Amino acid sequence: MKYRVIFVTVALFLAIGLVLPGCASGEPSPTEAVSCLDTSVCPELDWVLATTEPSHDGWHVSAFDRAAERIALYTDGKFNITVKLQQELGIERDEFSQALGEGSIEIAFMQSAPLEAQIPSEGVFSLPFFTRTLEDCHKGVEATAYIREPRMKELGYTPAPGAYFVWMPQDLIFVEEVKDMIDLSGLRIRVWRTGDAKLLAELGAEPIYMSYSEVYMALQRGVIDGLNTSCDSMSKTSMWEVGNYFYRVDLAPSTCYVSYNTELFNGLPDKYKMLLNSELEAASQEVNRERAGEYQVGFQIMESNGVVMNMLNPEEIKVWQEKARPIWEEWADEDATNREAYDVVKKILNL
Repeated sequence: MKYRVIFVTVALFLAIGLVLPGCASGEPSPTEAVSCLDTSVCPELDWVLATTEPSHDGWHVSAFDRAAERIALYTDGKFNITVKLQQELGIERDEFSQALGEGSIEIAFMQSAPLEAQIPSEGVFSLPFFTRTLEDCHKGVEATAYIREPRMKELGYTPAPGAYFVWMPQDLIFVEEVKDMIDLSGLRIRVWRTGDAKLLAELGAEPIYMSYSEVYMALQRGVIDGLNTSCDSMSKTSMWEVGNYFYRVDLAPSTCYVSYNTELFNGLPDKYKMLLNSELEAASQEVNRERAGEYQVGFQIMESNGVVMNMLNPEEIKVWQEKARPIWEEWADEDATNREAYDVVKKILNL
Protein backbone atom coordinates (compact mmCIF):
# COMPACT_ATOMS: atom_id res chain seq x y z
CA MET A 1 0.00 0.00 0.00
CA LYS A 2 2.89 2.34 0.84
CA TYR A 3 4.46 1.82 -2.59
CA ARG A 4 1.16 2.51 -4.30
CA VAL A 5 0.99 5.97 -2.69
CA ILE A 6 4.56 6.71 -3.80
CA PHE A 7 3.77 5.57 -7.33
CA VAL A 8 0.60 7.66 -7.55
CA THR A 9 2.37 10.75 -6.23
CA VAL A 10 5.31 10.36 -8.64
CA ALA A 11 2.91 9.75 -11.52
CA LEU A 12 1.03 12.94 -10.62
CA PHE A 13 4.18 15.02 -10.61
CA LEU A 14 5.42 13.45 -13.87
CA ALA A 15 2.07 14.11 -15.52
CA ILE A 16 2.17 17.76 -14.48
CA GLY A 17 5.68 18.05 -15.90
CA LEU A 18 4.68 16.43 -19.18
CA VAL A 19 1.60 18.49 -19.92
CA LEU A 20 2.87 21.90 -18.92
CA PRO A 21 5.54 23.87 -20.83
CA GLY A 22 8.66 24.93 -18.96
CA CYS A 23 8.68 21.95 -16.56
CA ALA A 24 11.90 20.12 -15.85
CA SER A 25 12.38 16.77 -17.52
CA GLY A 26 12.57 13.60 -15.47
CA GLU A 27 11.01 13.12 -12.04
CA PRO A 28 10.39 16.53 -10.42
CA SER A 29 10.52 17.09 -6.70
CA PRO A 30 7.33 18.33 -4.99
CA THR A 31 8.76 21.87 -5.02
CA GLU A 32 9.54 21.64 -8.73
CA ALA A 33 6.07 20.27 -9.41
CA VAL A 34 4.47 23.25 -7.67
CA SER A 35 6.54 25.68 -9.69
CA CYS A 36 5.67 23.80 -12.89
CA LEU A 37 1.90 24.15 -12.42
CA ASP A 38 0.78 26.92 -14.76
CA THR A 39 -1.97 28.34 -12.57
CA SER A 40 -2.79 31.07 -15.10
CA VAL A 41 -4.82 28.54 -17.09
CA CYS A 42 -6.56 27.00 -14.05
CA PRO A 43 -9.93 28.13 -12.66
CA GLU A 44 -10.37 29.41 -9.13
CA LEU A 45 -12.56 27.02 -7.16
CA ASP A 46 -13.81 26.81 -3.59
CA TRP A 47 -15.07 23.38 -2.59
CA VAL A 48 -16.31 21.90 0.68
CA LEU A 49 -15.33 18.52 2.11
CA ALA A 50 -18.09 17.53 4.56
CA THR A 51 -17.01 15.37 7.47
CA THR A 52 -19.12 13.54 10.03
CA GLU A 53 -16.93 14.66 12.91
CA PRO A 54 -17.23 17.21 15.74
CA SER A 55 -13.57 18.32 15.84
CA HIS A 56 -10.52 18.93 13.66
CA ASP A 57 -8.43 17.26 16.37
CA GLY A 58 -9.41 13.80 15.18
CA TRP A 59 -6.70 12.07 13.15
CA HIS A 60 -9.20 11.25 10.39
CA VAL A 61 -10.09 14.95 9.96
CA SER A 62 -6.59 16.39 10.34
CA ALA A 63 -5.27 14.14 7.56
CA PHE A 64 -7.75 15.76 5.17
CA ASP A 65 -6.96 19.24 6.50
CA ARG A 66 -3.37 18.61 5.43
CA ALA A 67 -4.48 17.24 2.05
CA ALA A 68 -6.52 20.41 1.46
CA GLU A 69 -3.50 22.54 2.35
CA ARG A 70 -1.34 20.67 -0.16
CA ILE A 71 -3.93 21.03 -2.91
CA ALA A 72 -4.07 24.79 -2.33
CA LEU A 73 -0.26 24.93 -2.38
CA TYR A 74 0.09 22.92 -5.58
CA THR A 75 -2.45 25.16 -7.35
CA ASP A 76 -1.15 28.51 -6.12
CA GLY A 77 -4.25 28.97 -3.99
CA LYS A 78 -6.67 28.47 -6.89
CA PHE A 79 -8.23 25.17 -5.81
CA ASN A 80 -9.32 25.61 -2.20
CA ILE A 81 -11.06 22.91 -0.20
CA THR A 82 -12.58 23.77 3.17
CA VAL A 83 -12.87 20.77 5.48
CA LYS A 84 -16.05 21.29 7.48
CA LEU A 85 -17.25 19.64 10.66
CA GLN A 86 -20.76 18.24 10.77
CA GLN A 87 -22.11 20.98 13.04
CA GLU A 88 -20.88 23.61 10.56
CA LEU A 89 -22.92 22.13 7.73
CA GLY A 90 -26.45 22.41 9.07
CA ILE A 91 -27.26 18.85 7.97
CA GLU A 92 -26.92 15.42 9.55
CA ARG A 93 -24.78 12.64 8.12
CA ASP A 94 -27.83 10.80 6.77
CA GLU A 95 -28.51 13.83 4.56
CA PHE A 96 -25.05 13.78 2.97
CA SER A 97 -26.11 11.46 0.16
CA GLN A 98 -28.75 13.84 -1.19
CA ALA A 99 -26.58 16.93 -0.68
CA LEU A 100 -23.61 15.35 -2.42
CA GLY A 101 -25.72 14.02 -5.29
CA GLU A 102 -27.26 17.45 -5.82
CA GLY A 103 -23.87 19.19 -5.63
CA SER A 104 -24.67 21.43 -2.66
CA ILE A 105 -21.52 19.91 -1.16
CA GLU A 106 -18.69 18.81 -3.43
CA ILE A 107 -16.91 16.13 -1.36
CA ALA A 108 -18.10 14.17 1.66
CA PHE A 109 -17.32 11.39 4.11
CA MET A 110 -19.88 8.77 3.09
CA GLN A 111 -20.11 6.36 6.00
CA SER A 112 -21.46 2.90 5.36
CA ALA A 113 -24.07 3.10 8.16
CA PRO A 114 -25.94 6.22 6.91
CA LEU A 115 -25.55 4.91 3.35
CA GLU A 116 -27.78 1.96 4.21
CA ALA A 117 -30.84 4.11 3.47
CA GLN A 118 -29.77 4.39 -0.18
CA ILE A 119 -27.60 1.26 -0.50
CA PRO A 120 -28.96 -1.35 1.93
CA SER A 121 -26.12 -3.79 1.28
CA GLU A 122 -23.75 -1.38 3.09
CA GLY A 123 -25.31 -2.69 6.28
CA VAL A 124 -22.91 -5.62 6.00
CA PHE A 125 -20.31 -3.37 7.67
CA SER A 126 -22.60 -2.64 10.62
CA LEU A 127 -23.41 -6.22 11.59
CA PRO A 128 -22.18 -6.76 15.15
CA PHE A 129 -19.10 -9.02 15.36
CA PHE A 130 -19.09 -9.63 11.58
CA THR A 131 -16.31 -7.41 10.13
CA ARG A 132 -14.21 -6.86 13.24
CA THR A 133 -10.76 -5.76 12.06
CA LEU A 134 -9.18 -3.32 9.64
CA GLU A 135 -8.22 -6.23 7.38
CA ASP A 136 -11.77 -7.66 7.50
CA CYS A 137 -13.12 -4.32 6.31
CA HIS A 138 -10.50 -3.96 3.56
CA LYS A 139 -11.48 -7.36 2.20
CA GLY A 140 -15.17 -6.56 2.46
CA VAL A 141 -14.86 -3.16 0.74
CA GLU A 142 -13.01 -4.65 -2.19
CA ALA A 143 -15.34 -7.63 -2.50
CA THR A 144 -18.53 -5.53 -2.53
CA ALA A 145 -17.36 -2.63 -4.73
CA TYR A 146 -19.25 -4.05 -7.72
CA ILE A 147 -22.52 -3.63 -5.77
CA ARG A 148 -21.83 -0.28 -4.12
CA GLU A 149 -20.11 1.85 -6.75
CA PRO A 150 -22.69 1.64 -9.59
CA ARG A 151 -25.41 2.58 -7.11
CA MET A 152 -23.38 5.55 -5.85
CA LYS A 153 -23.00 6.80 -9.42
CA GLU A 154 -26.76 6.52 -9.92
CA LEU A 155 -27.13 8.78 -6.87
CA GLY A 156 -24.83 11.37 -8.43
CA TYR A 157 -21.51 10.81 -6.71
CA THR A 158 -18.36 8.72 -7.07
CA PRO A 159 -15.95 7.35 -4.46
CA ALA A 160 -12.43 8.63 -5.12
CA PRO A 161 -10.19 5.70 -6.13
CA GLY A 162 -8.59 4.10 -3.08
CA ALA A 163 -9.98 6.82 -0.81
CA TYR A 164 -11.74 4.95 1.95
CA PHE A 165 -10.91 4.34 5.57
CA VAL A 166 -12.14 2.24 8.44
CA TRP A 167 -13.66 3.74 11.57
CA MET A 168 -12.93 2.62 15.12
CA PRO A 169 -14.67 -0.33 16.78
CA GLN A 170 -17.77 0.76 18.65
CA ASP A 171 -17.79 0.59 22.44
CA LEU A 172 -19.97 1.69 25.35
CA ILE A 173 -19.77 4.20 28.19
CA PHE A 174 -22.28 4.47 31.05
CA VAL A 175 -22.97 6.92 33.82
CA GLU A 176 -23.31 4.11 36.37
CA GLU A 177 -21.53 0.78 36.62
CA VAL A 178 -23.23 -2.10 34.80
CA LYS A 179 -23.26 -5.13 37.08
CA ASP A 180 -24.12 -7.69 34.40
CA MET A 181 -23.14 -7.07 30.75
CA ILE A 182 -25.32 -9.98 29.66
CA ASP A 183 -28.42 -8.34 31.11
CA LEU A 184 -28.81 -4.67 30.14
CA SER A 185 -32.46 -4.49 31.14
CA GLY A 186 -33.75 -0.98 31.72
CA LEU A 187 -30.69 0.79 30.34
CA ARG A 188 -31.34 3.49 27.75
CA ILE A 189 -28.44 3.55 25.30
CA ARG A 190 -27.84 6.01 22.48
CA VAL A 191 -27.21 4.14 19.22
CA TRP A 192 -26.72 5.15 15.60
CA ARG A 193 -26.71 1.82 13.73
CA THR A 194 -29.51 -0.69 13.32
CA GLY A 195 -27.42 -3.81 13.95
CA ASP A 196 -26.05 -2.50 17.24
CA ALA A 197 -29.53 -1.39 18.28
CA LYS A 198 -30.93 -4.88 17.68
CA LEU A 199 -28.12 -6.57 19.60
CA LEU A 200 -28.47 -4.26 22.59
CA ALA A 201 -32.23 -4.80 22.54
CA GLU A 202 -31.63 -8.58 22.60
CA LEU A 203 -29.60 -7.99 25.74
CA GLY A 204 -32.51 -6.09 27.32
CA ALA A 205 -31.49 -2.47 26.69
CA GLU A 206 -33.65 0.27 25.19
CA PRO A 207 -31.84 1.64 22.12
CA ILE A 208 -32.40 5.35 21.48
CA TYR A 209 -31.41 7.02 18.21
CA MET A 210 -30.00 10.47 18.86
CA SER A 211 -27.73 12.98 17.15
CA TYR A 212 -24.25 12.91 18.64
CA SER A 213 -24.44 16.63 19.35
CA GLU A 214 -27.27 15.94 21.84
CA VAL A 215 -25.57 13.09 23.69
CA TYR A 216 -23.50 15.01 26.25
CA MET A 217 -26.50 16.86 27.68
CA ALA A 218 -28.65 13.73 27.49
CA LEU A 219 -26.17 11.80 29.63
CA GLN A 220 -25.78 14.74 32.00
CA ARG A 221 -29.55 15.08 32.49
CA GLY A 222 -30.29 11.36 32.75
CA VAL A 223 -32.23 11.17 29.48
CA ILE A 224 -30.01 8.23 28.54
CA ASP A 225 -27.84 5.92 30.64
CA GLY A 226 -25.17 5.09 28.12
CA LEU A 227 -23.59 5.83 24.76
CA ASN A 228 -22.58 3.52 21.91
CA THR A 229 -19.72 5.02 19.85
CA SER A 230 -15.95 4.74 19.47
CA CYS A 231 -13.51 5.36 22.32
CA ASP A 232 -11.84 7.93 20.08
CA SER A 233 -15.06 9.92 19.71
CA MET A 234 -15.70 9.72 23.44
CA SER A 235 -12.25 11.13 24.22
CA LYS A 236 -12.50 13.91 21.63
CA THR A 237 -15.81 15.13 23.07
CA SER A 238 -14.95 14.90 26.80
CA MET A 239 -17.47 12.16 27.55
CA TRP A 240 -15.47 11.34 30.69
CA GLU A 241 -17.18 14.36 32.24
CA VAL A 242 -20.59 12.68 32.08
CA GLY A 243 -19.76 8.98 31.84
CA ASN A 244 -17.80 7.01 34.42
CA TYR A 245 -17.70 3.40 33.20
CA PHE A 246 -16.29 2.38 29.83
CA TYR A 247 -16.86 -1.08 28.34
CA ARG A 248 -14.81 -2.29 25.41
CA VAL A 249 -17.16 -4.45 23.34
CA ASP A 250 -15.54 -4.12 19.88
CA LEU A 251 -18.69 -3.86 17.79
CA ALA A 252 -18.10 -3.60 14.05
CA PRO A 253 -16.24 -0.54 12.77
CA SER A 254 -17.95 1.26 9.90
CA THR A 255 -16.27 2.03 6.61
CA CYS A 256 -16.13 5.51 5.08
CA TYR A 257 -15.82 6.34 1.38
CA VAL A 258 -14.48 9.79 0.51
CA SER A 259 -16.67 10.68 -2.44
CA TYR A 260 -17.31 13.63 -4.75
CA ASN A 261 -20.16 14.87 -6.89
CA THR A 262 -19.63 13.15 -10.25
CA GLU A 263 -20.71 16.02 -12.50
CA LEU A 264 -18.60 18.60 -10.66
CA PHE A 265 -15.56 16.30 -10.67
CA ASN A 266 -15.94 15.63 -14.39
CA GLY A 267 -15.90 19.39 -14.98
CA LEU A 268 -12.48 19.81 -13.35
CA PRO A 269 -9.31 20.32 -15.40
CA ASP A 270 -7.37 17.06 -15.70
CA LYS A 271 -4.59 18.43 -13.48
CA TYR A 272 -7.09 19.11 -10.70
CA LYS A 273 -8.62 15.65 -11.08
CA MET A 274 -5.26 13.92 -10.73
CA LEU A 275 -4.26 16.07 -7.77
CA LEU A 276 -7.58 15.59 -5.96
CA ASN A 277 -7.61 11.82 -6.41
CA SER A 278 -4.00 11.49 -5.32
CA GLU A 279 -4.45 13.59 -2.17
CA LEU A 280 -7.74 11.99 -1.09
CA GLU A 281 -6.23 8.53 -1.44
CA ALA A 282 -3.06 9.53 0.43
CA ALA A 283 -5.09 11.08 3.29
CA SER A 284 -7.28 7.96 3.55
CA GLN A 285 -4.27 5.69 3.74
CA GLU A 286 -2.74 7.91 6.41
CA VAL A 287 -5.93 7.53 8.45
CA ASN A 288 -5.80 3.73 8.15
CA ARG A 289 -2.13 3.64 9.17
CA GLU A 290 -2.72 5.77 12.27
CA ARG A 291 -5.92 4.02 13.36
CA ALA A 292 -4.52 1.53 15.91
CA GLY A 293 -2.35 4.13 17.63
CA GLU A 294 -5.21 6.59 17.85
CA TYR A 295 -7.41 3.99 19.52
CA GLN A 296 -4.80 3.63 22.25
CA VAL A 297 -4.59 7.41 22.63
CA GLY A 298 -8.35 7.63 23.14
CA PHE A 299 -8.25 4.77 25.64
CA GLN A 300 -5.47 6.45 27.63
CA ILE A 301 -7.26 9.82 27.65
CA MET A 302 -10.41 8.26 29.07
CA GLU A 303 -8.47 6.31 31.70
CA SER A 304 -6.35 9.31 32.74
CA ASN A 305 -9.55 11.29 33.35
CA GLY A 306 -10.82 8.81 35.90
CA VAL A 307 -13.06 6.58 33.75
CA VAL A 308 -13.12 2.95 34.89
CA MET A 309 -12.04 0.89 31.87
CA ASN A 310 -13.66 -2.54 31.47
CA MET A 311 -13.63 -5.37 28.92
CA LEU A 312 -16.11 -8.15 28.33
CA ASN A 313 -15.04 -11.46 29.86
CA PRO A 314 -15.01 -14.64 27.70
CA GLU A 315 -18.46 -15.74 28.85
CA GLU A 316 -19.96 -12.35 28.07
CA ILE A 317 -18.31 -12.29 24.63
CA LYS A 318 -19.73 -15.72 23.88
CA VAL A 319 -23.28 -14.63 24.81
CA TRP A 320 -23.01 -11.38 22.78
CA GLN A 321 -21.76 -13.28 19.72
CA GLU A 322 -24.49 -15.90 20.00
CA LYS A 323 -27.13 -13.18 20.08
CA ALA A 324 -25.51 -11.40 17.11
CA ARG A 325 -25.57 -14.29 14.63
CA PRO A 326 -29.37 -14.39 14.14
CA ILE A 327 -29.20 -10.63 13.46
CA TRP A 328 -26.81 -11.33 10.56
CA GLU A 329 -29.20 -13.77 8.92
CA GLU A 330 -32.25 -11.59 9.55
CA TRP A 331 -30.51 -8.69 7.85
CA ALA A 332 -29.38 -10.79 4.90
CA ASP A 333 -32.93 -12.06 4.32
CA GLU A 334 -34.35 -8.52 4.09
CA ASP A 335 -33.10 -7.93 0.55
CA ALA A 336 -31.54 -9.97 -2.28
CA THR A 337 -28.60 -7.57 -2.51
CA ASN A 338 -28.09 -7.82 1.24
CA ARG A 339 -27.88 -11.58 0.88
CA GLU A 340 -25.41 -11.24 -1.98
CA ALA A 341 -23.10 -8.88 -0.05
CA TYR A 342 -23.41 -10.99 3.11
CA ASP A 343 -22.54 -14.26 1.37
CA VAL A 344 -19.59 -12.70 -0.46
CA VAL A 345 -18.06 -11.18 2.68
CA LYS A 346 -18.84 -14.19 4.87
CA LYS A 347 -17.01 -16.41 2.40
CA ILE A 348 -13.84 -14.29 2.19
CA LEU A 349 -13.74 -13.99 6.00
CA ASN A 350 -14.23 -17.75 6.43
CA LEU A 351 -17.08 -17.23 8.91
